[in-house]
Amino acid sequence: MRRPAPIPPRKPASARPAPDPRVRARLAALFQQGLSLHRQGQLDEAGRAYQAVLKVDPRHFDALHLSGVVAYQRGEPARAIQLIDQAIAIDPNRAPAHNNRGNALKALARIDEALVGYEAAIRLKPDYPEALNNRGNALKSLGQLGAALQSYDQALASKPDFAEVWCNRGLTLRELGRLEQALDSYDQALCLRPADADAHYQRGVVLQEMFRLDEAAASHTKALEFSPGHGRARWVLPFLPVMRLFHTADDLEAARDALRRDLDRLDQAFAPDRLERALEAVGSCQPFYLAYQEVDNRPVLARYGEICHRLMSHWQARAGIWPAQGRRSGPIRVGIVGEQIRHHSVWNAITRGWVLNLEKRRFTLHVFHLGSIEDDETRLARAHAASFTDRCPSLLDWARAIADSELDVLIYPEIGMHQLTAQLASLRLAPVQMAAWGHPETTGLPSIDHYLSAELFEPGDAQRLYTEQLLALPNLGCCYSRLQVAASKPDLHALGLDGDAPILLCPGKPFKYAPGHDPMLVAIARELGRCRLVFFVQDKAWASLLRQRLSRAFEQGGLRAEDHLVFVPWLSASDFYGLMGHADVFLDTLGFSGFNTAMQAIDCALPIVTREGRFMRGRLASGVLRRMGLHELVADSENGYVDLAVRLVRDQPYRDEIRREIIRRREVLYDDVEPVRALERFLIAQCRGPEATDAGGVPLADS
Repeated sequence: MRRPAPIPPRKPASARPAPDPRVRARLAALFQQGLSLHRQGQLDEAGRAYQAVLKVDPRHFDALHLSGVVAYQRGEPARAIQLIDQAIAIDPNRAPAHNNRGNALKALARIDEALVGYEAAIRLKPDYPEALNNRGNALKSLGQLGAALQSYDQALASKPDFAEVWCNRGLTLRELGRLEQALDSYDQALCLRPADADAHYQRGVVLQEMFRLDEAAASHTKALEFSPGHGRARWVLPFLPVMRLFHTADDLEAARDALRRDLDRLDQAFAPDRLERALEAVGSCQPFYLAYQEVDNRPVLARYGEICHRLMSHWQARAGIWPAQGRRSGPIRVGIVGEQIRHHSVWNAITRGWVLNLEKRRFTLHVFHLGSIEDDETRLARAHAASFTDRCPSLLDWARAIADSELDVLIYPEIGMHQLTAQLASLRLAPVQMAAWGHPETTGLPSIDHYLSAELFEPGDAQRLYTEQLLALPNLGCCYSRLQVAASKPDLHALGLDGDAPILLCPGKPFKYAPGHDPMLVAIARELGRCRLVFFVQDKAWASLLRQRLSRAFEQGGLRAEDHLVFVPWLSASDFYGLMGHADVFLDTLGFSGFNTAMQAIDCALPIVTREGRFMRGRLASGVLRRMGLHELVADSENGYVDLAVRLVRDQPYRDEIRREIIRRREVLYDDVEPVRALERFLIAQCRGPEATDAGGVPLADS
């Protein structure tokens, strides 16, 4: 925590000259004038009045403190801290000053220091609801959701009618997955402030996650009634129709038609004369679930990308932020922007290999970590980067930090899952901008020049599926390191898997299971008789919908769902590895395949059954198997998928032989630097020209 600026100690009252009563009266009148102006929102005038007080009495606590508050409200948090520090040095026992100092520190993304300020305020005034609320917000920013919730509850115990706290509590409960309680919190907030548009919007988001989509639409519509310019409420409505587990192909096509029409309306809603709340809207909801439909999404994503780019380009022009011009000499400056610079599927599969293996003689790496969670992998990235930027307070600060880094190349490992990532990717912040397959789908953004994929993932006519120029890197397109996981011994009884029935793991998230593939699971169960198809529950709402749909499919197929379907809790890595060690077969999802889960199955020598999809996102596991030369595990049809799964379960000698082959061949998957070297050659050709190679054809950058 930064120490307050040194202030000379206050003289004892007996040593100070008695102020002239007329001066005291004039100062009191000036201060009251400033306070009145401040309450009316006239910040400049209030600030001048406070400064007039300080000109006469530089140690006037209230004028210093409130001058700091004015600076904070005017978007000058650093100046606010200076002024409030001076006030606290005069009298450290005023809780509001510590609370407001915390607010200014939080605006600078100095969350740990802000938390110290809030704690100081609460020590002085334990029932201070504003400080308790602010402490909760800071704890939430640090990912300490349980502690944040406790702080909000303390604030409400002191002030039950504090609507803002009910909203913050709802947001925290939603992130904790306690959706019913989150909904109740927003209902409490709306009882207190029925016209609170943002509370209606946030309530709608909770209803979305509960898949009560008609109610969600009603909440978002209500937000627009109270605030017609509410950008996020307007933005989300087009995407609600595709946030479903569809029962028929007709349902799916109807939802996609609705999305196409609504994107046109969305574009019109943000016409040039109505852009005041466009910034908060862009990326607040995204067409994430389109990727889980085995349909060409390029046309609709291109339309979506045009809208995002148009709105963010308008913001960029007003902010006056522009990328540096490309340089023709020196090491190539590569920026990586990601929400998940930590132990996460995107980091493990894609980003980590770049961070560890880009040649430092030719490239300098600049990492921009958008997320709030840090771990050993975050620290690894920090150690390998020439610069590491995190905790910027706002989009403006992030955009400036990236542009000021004067990058030659900017790479987004994923686009399509997080709002801030989507907003930044819609800007032009470097001469060359790329996306990778952390979300395996074209971005549709005109601001993204190239899409990094893999030769083993792409069909022959893949370029037509991308708005970007496709770059299919060799092999799996990534340098993946084997995870170090110690398998635990699973409690099969606790998981509902007692007995000797074969175990077929179905590890995909529920929205990966398309309704058209349900009959395949029914056919596998019918052929095998006694077996357990094991699904995993991470999100209860999604899992419940999938369970209901599969149960109907099994009943229609003449089978009892409870004899075959098992839904188990989401497992830790060690427990998941332990269960894979007891399983017979890993059933890959069709249409949207698994990569990290497939690599984990290979690590456990668990046979995989897959089918090559139409698009890259449906060819991840098949790419892994083809890299190992295990083509026989890639079925050529849905019937072939069923037959292969049944054979692997029934024919133990064959299954054991496949396990031995996996163990013998899997090393080819790990620490493959060829894709990184190919990426380096491409970047050098893009940034320095194709002539920048040595006699052996290896590209060189000037040092």
